[in-house]
Amino acid sequence: MTFTMARQLVVELAQSFGVAPSRYDGGDWLDHAAFLRLARTLGEAGFSWETGEAEELLAALRATYEPLLDGLASYLLLSLPGWMAGDDDRDHWERGPRGTLARHLVDELMVSAETAEPEPAACARRRRLRARLRKE
Repeated sequence: MTFTMARQLVVELAQSFGVAPSRYDGGDWLDHAAFLRLARTLGEAGFSWETGEAEELLAALRATYEPLLDGLASYLLLSLPGWMAGDDDRDHWERGPRGTLARHLVDELMVSAETAEPEPAACARRRRLRARLRKE
């Protein structure tokens, strides 16, 4: 369902901007070596799957949206990221002042969940962090 919704979003964005699918011929965003790294990374995270037909199936699924995504990227003058993040890459929500505040809020929630801190004190800190997020 998530894939279907995300693909539909790409389709509707392309239609909104009047962008046609590209005839992308710049190589494969997920070549065989990258696919094997992806499979290994997912395996290390505890996700197991049969890789026999997975690469072919994933390529077929990607073919339903990558030409539109490439067309949108060209139209919007954006570069598309690779499938695997680099070691120095940070998630978007971790960048900038709002991201830093969000990170503090997440950290605060994790600490509160791990400790037996009285609820009123934890709630007061969360309210202060949320208020700072709203001001930024």
